[in-house]
Amino acid sequence: MGETGCAYIVGRDSDSKISFRTDLTFMDPKYVLGYENTTEYAAKALSGAGEGNGLFKDSHGNGVLAAYTPMNIQGTGLVAGIEN
Repeated sequence: MGETGCAYIVGRDSDSKISFRTDLTFMDPKYVLGYENTTEYAAKALSGAGEGNGLFKDSHGNGVLAAYTPMNIQGTGLVAGIEN
């Protein structure tokens, strides 16, 4: 996915926060398993509204083209994005 793209799994914690289910420390050392993800596209992956894509802001405030979909594993979603 190039130098700025990645795909990862997110899930909803028992306190309803959304967090990484994938280790992304290669992108940022703080992105360990369980790190909270507050992006709009991660929330959409878990919203029950199905799949989609669009232009969003990532957790650093950068523009990103992202696609998201719920997974067949309860409470998880798949997100893929690349900086715009």
